[in-house]
Amino acid sequence: MLQVILFFVFYQQMSTSLTLFALRNVDPAFSIAGVNLFTWSAAQFQALNPIWIMLLRARFSRSRTRVSRVRAAIFRWRRGMRSGSSSRWAFSSSA
Repeated sequence: MLQVILFFVFYQQMSTSLTLFALRNVDPAFSIAGVNLFTWSAAQFQALNPIWIMLLRARFSRSRTRVSRVRAAIFRWRRGMRSGSSSRWAFSSSA
């Protein structure tokens, strides 16, 4: 029970810790080649994770689908090799 309580205490502290880290250690001015494009507040850094998820979800989905197809093909091939080799052994030993 104590572990559950500690987990949720630290989980709820996560957003506060991120905000304090951004406030103390991150430069809020976003600039490219010396040109200041915009300025972020420390609390706005928490929005970066959902933004990256929304921007990159299609790429991750395509790559995961591709990996799943390859793994499924390998699994089917291995299953076929195992069943083929075991059936050959059974027929050769009975003859």
